Amino acid sequence: MKKSELIVLGVIFLLVFYMRTLPITPGKILPFDPVFQYRFTKYFVQWGFLPEWDELTYYVGRENINPPLMYYLTGLFYFIFGGSLFTVAAYASALYGALIVIPAFLLGRELSNRYGGYVSAVLVGTAPQILSRTFGGSYDTDQLVLFFILLTIYLSVVFIRKRNVESFSLMAAGFIGFMFTWLMFWYTYFAGVMIAGLYMIVTYIRERKFDLRIPAGFAALFFVLITVGSIGGVKPIYTLSGLLGFATNPGQWIVTKSIAELQPLSSGAWLPAMMAATGNFNIGGTETLFLLFGFLILISLSVLIQKNHVNRTACIIILALAALITTKGIRFTEFSSAFFLILAGTGFGMLMERFKDVHAKKVIVGFGAFLAFVALSTGFVAAQNYKVSSDPDWDAAWEFLKNRTPELSLVGTWWDPGHMITGLAERRVIADGAHCGDECYYGINTRIVDLGRVFMARNETEAVKILRKYKGTSPEIYWIASDDLIDKFQWLQYYGTGCNALKENCPLYYRIFLSDYGTVGSVPVYIYPIGTEQRVLLFDLSIPVPVLEDRGNYIIFSEVIFKFGNTTYTQRLEPEGANQTLSTFGVNLVNQTLPYSVWIGKGFIVLIPQELRDIMFTKQFFLEGKDLKRFKLVFSNDKVKIFKVDDSGLFE
Repeated sequence: MKKSELIVLGVIFLLVFYMRTLPITPGKILPFDPVFQYRFTKYFVQWGFLPEWDELTYYVGRENINPPLMYYLTGLFYFIFGGSLFTVAAYASALYGALIVIPAFLLGRELSNRYGGYVSAVLVGTAPQILSRTFGGSYDTDQLVLFFILLTIYLSVVFIRKRNVESFSLMAAGFIGFMFTWLMFWYTYFAGVMIAGLYMIVTYIRERKFDLRIPAGFAALFFVLITVGSIGGVKPIYTLSGLLGFATNPGQWIVTKSIAELQPLSSGAWLPAMMAATGNFNIGGTETLFLLFGFLILISLSVLIQKNHVNRTACIIILALAALITTKGIRFTEFSSAFFLILAGTGFGMLMERFKDVHAKKVIVGFGAFLAFVALSTGFVAAQNYKVSSDPDWDAAWEFLKNRTPELSLVGTWWDPGHMITGLAERRVIADGAHCGDECYYGINTRIVDLGRVFMARNETEAVKILRKYKGTSPEIYWIASDDLIDKFQWLQYYGTGCNALKENCPLYYRIFLSDYGTVGSVPVYIYPIGTEQRVLLFDLSIPVPVLEDRGNYIIFSEVIFKFGNTTYTQRLEPEGANQTLSTFGVNLVNQTLPYSVWIGKGFIVLIPQELRDIMFTKQFFLEGKDLKRFKLVFSNDKVKIFKVDDSGLFE
C-alpha cells in the first residue's frame, strides 16, 4: 500500500471511529445480544478461558461453540487499559466497526483502483444502515463479521488473480480469522467458490484455458479450515451442516415468524428495501432518490466497464449476492449495503480510469466529493441519534434477581430478555435469543410453545406444571410478566394457542396513550383517542370511570382495574350506577356495557377483552398476582413484575 493511500485511509478510519464513539455512554452497552457477548467476554477476563458448557442458557444448557476471537481481543484491551469492562467493550465495538473501512478500501481498490477504494471506504464506513449495527456500545459480532466478510472476499479475488503460494496463505489466514469470529463463516467461502467457478467458465469459453490451481486452492482451503477449526474447537463441520440446514429451511425455528426484521421483503417494499440496501443515506425527498439513482448507475458501471475477467466475475457474484441478501429481510441489508456500496465505489473508480479528459475528470471528482460530503454528514447526524442508555425499571429487576434470589434459580418469561437475565442477573433461563434447536434438551420450538402456553393458561396449576419440567436442580423458579409483552401479545397467543392474529380474529390487548386532559366541574378527565371519531374519557373519581365516546354516544366499559398506593383494585361497572354521577357532567350513558376491562397505567390505558380477562398474563401483569396462589409477587414496578413460583406438591 502506498504512503498516500495509507494517509487517506488513516484519515477515513479516524473519522468513522470518532463517529462511532459519539453514542457511547461510559459503563453501558446496548441490551440483548451485546449483553450475551459481554457475558462470555467477562468470563474470559475473570477466568482466562471460556466455558466448555454454558449452563445458564436454555437450562440445562448447551455446549459453548461461540467463536472466541472477539472475546480474546476485548479481553486484551481490558488487560491493557483496565477500568470498566462495559466501557472497554463499548469502545472496542466502535474500533471494530471502524476497521470495516480497511477491507472495504482493499476490495474497492482491487476491483477498480485507489479512487474506487477511497469511495468504497467512505460509503461503507458512514452508511447509516451499517452504522446502526456497528456503533460504539453495540457490542456484537456484526462489526468483525462484516470486516471478515469483506476481507475474505477480497483475499479470494486476489488469489484467483495471482494463484500463488503467498496469495493462498493470505486467503487461508483471513478465513481462519473469520472462522474464529463467526459460526457462519462458510458463507464467504462459497462466495469465493462461486467467483472462482464463474471466472473459470468465462475463461474457458473465451480463451479455452482451465487453470487447476484455482479449484486446487479452494479445495486445499477447505481442508485447512476443517483441520484448523477442529483443532481449535470451533467445529467447522458442525457449523457447515448448520448453515446448510438453516439456509434451506430457515423456518425450522418457529420463533423467526415473530421477528419482523427476519421476514422476507414484500414485492411492494422494493423502494425502501433498495434505500436500506444502499446504505439508507436518507437526505430527504427527491435528493434521496437522486442519490439512490446515482448509486444504481455506479453499481451497473462496476460490471459493465470492467477490464478483466476476474474483476467482472467478482462484481457479478457480489451483485447477485447483494440482491439475494436484500430479499431475505431488513436485518441482512447491513451486509448487502456493504456489497452494493463497494460496487458503487468500484463504478466510481472505473469512471476515473475510463475518462482521460481533464474536464470530465473534474466532474467525476466533484461527484466523488459530493458523495463523500453526503456520506460523512449523514453518518455524523445518524451517529448522534443513536443512544446507549438503560432502563431503571429493568435495571432494578436484574439487580433483584442477581442479589435476592438463590444463585442457581431458573427464570422464565418470553425469550426476548433471556440474554439480560443470564448476562446481568446471572441466572438460568428457559429460553433466550441464542436459539437452540435439537442440540438442547427440549429445543427452542418446544420451549417457545410452552412459554406461550404458560402466559395463556387459565389454570395456574397447569401453568406451574409446564414450568416445572424445566426446573432440574434449580432451587427456585421465578417468572417475569412485563409491559413490553402487551404489544407482543399476538405472538404469545399464537405460540400458546395457535390463534394467528395476522390471519384470524384473535383477541388482543389494546394500548391507548394519553393525549390530553382537562376538568369537568372539579373532576379531572383524561382523554385517550382511538382514531379520529372515538376516544376513551377517564373520569378520575374515587373509583375511576372509563367511558367510550363514539360520535356523541357514551358507553361505559364493564370493568376498571386501577392501583391505589400499593394495592390493585378491580371494580365492575354498570350504566345505571355510573349515570347517577356522570349525568351531572352532561354525560348520559347508553344502556349497555362494552365487554372490556380497562387497566389504568402511567400515560396510557389498556383495553382487555373478556376472552383475555382470566389468563395468566392478565392476572400477573395487570392484576399483579391478585388471587393467584402459586405465583407470589416478590418484585414490582411499572414495567416488570417478578413472581416466585410455588411448585410444591406437583409432579411431572
